[in-house]
This record gives sequence, C-alpha cells and structure tokens, in this order.
Amino acid sequence: MKALEGLGDAEEKRKAFREMFYRTLGDAAEQEQCRFLVQGTIKADVEETEGGIKTQHNVLEQIGINPVERFGFNVIEPVASLYKYQVREVARYLSAPPEVSERQPFPGPGLSVRVVGEITNEKLYELKKATVLIENGLEPHSPDQYFGAIFSGKTSMAPRALTRNTAEALNIDESRIDASFLIEKATGIVDGERAYGNVAAIKVFDSSRGLLEMGYGELEAIRKAAQEGYPGITRVLVLVRSMDKGEYAIALRAIRTRDYITASLAEISWKTLSEVSNKVLDGCPKVSNVYFDLTPKPPGTIEFE
Repeated sequence: MKALEGLGDAEEKRKAFREMFYRTLGDAAEQEQCRFLVQGTIKADVEETEGGIKTQHNVLEQIGINPVERFGFNVIEPVASLYKYQVREVARYLSAPPEVSERQPFPGPGLSVRVVGEITNEKLYELKKATVLIENGLEPHSPDQYFGAIFSGKTSMAPRALTRNTAEALNIDESRIDASFLIEKATGIVDGERAYGNVAAIKVFDSSRGLLEMGYGELEAIRKAAQEGYPGITRVLVLVRSMDKGEYAIALRAIRTRDYITASLAEISWKTLSEVSNKVLDGCPKVSNVYFDLTPKPPGTIEFE
C-alpha cells in the first residue's frame, strides 16, 4: 500500500508493485539462502508486456531485467511458452485436482489492479467484500474469469451523440438513456497498442423509469453503438442496480476466453446479474451503483488496469 500511495496511473501502479514484490522476495531469498524462484509466468504475460499493452509484474528477463543482479535470485518459468489452455492441459495430464487445473486466474498484483485509479484502504475494503459476493454469484455459470472492480463513482458528461446512438441501437426514445463517463480511465487496446480510454457508464430506463432488463443481444447493441461511434472508449458499462447511499461504483466482469489474448463477453442472464448486484449493494454500504462490463478483448483488456 505504501508503494502504491498516490499513484493513479495503471502502468505506474504495476511497475511500483513489481519492484516491491521482487524486493520482498529478494529479502526472503537472502534470509533463506535461496537462489531460485519458480513462478508461473505464461505466454500471454510475456506477449502483453513485450507488446507494450501493459506491464505484467512477473515479466523480467524478457524485457532486459536481470533478476540475479537486481534482486539476488534466478527465475525459473517452466510454462512461459504456454498459453493458459495449454497450462490447464498439462495440469490435467499430471492429475492435478480440478480445483487446481480449472481455477480462474487471479492477478499477481492482487486487488490493486481492480481498484481503478488511486488505491485507498476504504476502496480496497469495499472491493474485498464485493469480490466474495461476486465470485459466489457468478461461479455456478462457469465463466473463464469473473470478478469485480471498484471506481470512485464520480462521472463526467459524455457527448450527446452517445445517448443518441445508444437510443437508436435499442430503438427507444433518447429520454430513456443516461450516458456519462466515469472519471477514471481504463486500460485498453487500440490498433494493437496500449491505450487509456474513457469508461462509458450507460443507464437504460423502462417506460416507468426503472432500469430496463435486457438480454445479450441488447447489451451487445449498446456496446457496439458506444465503441463504434467513439474509438476512445475502452470500456462500456451498463447499470444493473442502483441505490441512493454510498459513493463508489462496482463493475462486474465475466468473460469467455481460451488463450487470454482475446476474450468475449460471457452470457450471464439479467436475473443473475440483478441478484449478484443486489447482494453487493446490501453487503457493501459505500457502494451505490453496480454495472456490468460489456467489453470484449480487444478493445478492453481483461483486467481494468
């Protein structure tokens, strides 16, 4: 937390975490007289870092960092040439139990990459509570990865055309659309390169001004209307549930992927999204809005930072 204090930029946060992570391991290795660290770097980690999409904390030698000189130990990476689905095949071949071979990934920097923008103890605490509720609620539907991210909840005005395009895509009146940008930006991929783009937060109302329940086709129409009209948008979120209380916003993320280089939206029913969102609002008193992230990879990355 001290290493990340005051940092809001995603790349700065990742690099600061990497330095503290390996310095800590270096201290432990020296104390234990340990010369080797074995870690599960996979091919997607290396490709994203070398390609400049985002710095994966566990990629060192591939970008010219000598771990022996810098931290005092050698790094062994037995699966660095494999994608995630290939690592799972190896685990099954070795008879690892399903809770190991099929488990969803968890980022090395932990929840710090799911606290979008500057990290605080309060945001982290709310996200910890939300994470348990989200994982329990989405696990039965078996997405390849599923989690929540927390934002400050503050928004800025989006172009009027975003509202118009969304309404046209859904064939409803503009008065039933409220489109804004969250003030934090999220990491994305534009033309094969890293980009920090706007996070579109869209509310769709029914005729009685309640939130409209939507299916996958309607959600995909919202996403296309937003991103095809505004290439600078790296995330499209739609509001699922709201409560007039706290200040923070939680975004639900559920994706399908094989290699983690590309990913598509997992088709989670609105009923399930609503149930999970209600549990988050009930269990996290400082959270006021719960969104569902509609964004594939690319243009989004799997994690928000």
